[in-house]
Amino acid sequence: MSPLSEVNNRTPRKQPKDVVEPDFFIVGAPRCGTTALSSYLADHPQICFSKPKEPHFFCTDMPAMRYVTEDKDYLACFEHGSHEMTRAAGEGSVWYLYSPAAISNVLCRYPHAKFIIMVRNPLDLIPSFHQKAIESLDEEVRDFETAWHLQSTRRNGLKIPARCRDKKLLDYVWVGRLGVQVQRMFQQVDTAKRRVIVYDDFVSDPLRVYVSVLEFLGIEYDSREDFPPVNANRRIRNLSLHAFARNPPASMVKLVEIAKRIFGFNRLGLLPSLRRKLMVETARPPQSEKLRASMLAEFSADIDLLGALIQRDLSHWKR
Repeated sequence: MSPLSEVNNRTPRKQPKDVVEPDFFIVGAPRCGTTALSSYLADHPQICFSKPKEPHFFCTDMPAMRYVTEDKDYLACFEHGSHEMTRAAGEGSVWYLYSPAAISNVLCRYPHAKFIIMVRNPLDLIPSFHQKAIESLDEEVRDFETAWHLQSTRRNGLKIPARCRDKKLLDYVWVGRLGVQVQRMFQQVDTAKRRVIVYDDFVSDPLRVYVSVLEFLGIEYDSREDFPPVNANRRIRNLSLHAFARNPPASMVKLVEIAKRIFGFNRLGLLPSLRRKLMVETARPPQSEKLRASMLAEFSADIDLLGALIQRDLSHWKR
């Protein structure tokens, strides 16, 4: 049986009435505000948002990125939702935008699903994504310019960090070409079922964007006015300690599990505390003119494509 049929069984699924299932998807792109928007929506009393935010269940062609692979586990991501209170349920797997299989997988199972796409100037997105890749242990080259120039080498399978889940995550040009990804998305999803949010708008007026998303989902505005920053750019103080805290030895994991069984909850809290102390919010270093010119050469045509697709002048992204 193919991965596609395993996920969808080729027909829309019918679940018991008390089971909450998703009807909208924030599909990317990474570092475009998806975590913040997901957090705001999750606070709405009529919205059930996936725990975890990014199960990546439908990325059957990107197996290394799938946090959830079993149907029962996917449904468990929404089990905290009240069937009586929930008017919309969603998740925020950012690699769905890049996966050629994911959107068709979603539509086979949920043909009436709605999709939210968040986009950002790739010249800002990619350095931010590089820092996040270091945090997730997919990247180990801390200098972005060096990592940028390693792309062709890594496309050939060389100099890939041992912990990297998928070498595509080190192809920063691929990650940044949002026009290509959005074009494929538009070919699969009807206009009425999709909404594009430009990161610039989200940052400058989060309330307006939030209200527009609720209208798109058919949910009443809940009078929210506070939109604190989420998932700010961070620097890791010590990469080796961070790797230990993020992927501790099996013996330590077993010790924590024993503590959970004995005490009923995790009293240790050492690893989460260590991970927090190893992170410090920081501004990204300025890019050299040479690096910016190299990035602009790669992304200029794609920026034009994206602008044409969403009918918006994005020429200021190139300045």
